[in-house]
Amino acid sequence: RPIPAVSHPGAPAALQQAGLPLPPSIDNGQLVTLPSALSVPDANGNTTGTFQMELLNKDGRIGIYLPEARRARIARFHAKRKMRIWRKRIKYDCRKKLADSRPRIKGRFVKRSDMDE
Repeated sequence: RPIPAVSHPGAPAALQQAGLPLPPSIDNGQLVTLPSALSVPDANGNTTGTFQMELLNKDGRIGIYLPEARRARIARFHAKRKMRIWRKRIKYDCRKKLADSRPRIKGRFVKRSDMDE
C-alpha cells in the first residue's frame, strides 16, 4: 500500500547522517520511517526518521544500510545474542520451597485432604 508523501523539515538531516543521498525533491516521493538509531534531532530537539522508498537497495545498499553498516549491526546482534541467559532462573527461593513442599498428583497441586482418597 503506498504511503502518502510527507514533507518534514528534519528529513534531509536524517538522510545525510544515515549516509543516504539526498533526493532531488522530498515532496514528490514516498517517505518511510527510519529506525530510531538513524533518526536525527532537528533544531527544536524533535527526532525525525524519514527517507524515500526509492533509496532502498540502491547503490549497493541492503535495505537502507550500506554493507559495512549492516555488518556492524549484525555483529552487534550476534554479540548480544551470545550473552543471553538460557538457563532457568529462580527469582524467589521462598516460593520455590513452598511449591516443592505442597502435595502434587500428576504435577498439579492438590489439597491435603484429596491425598487421602
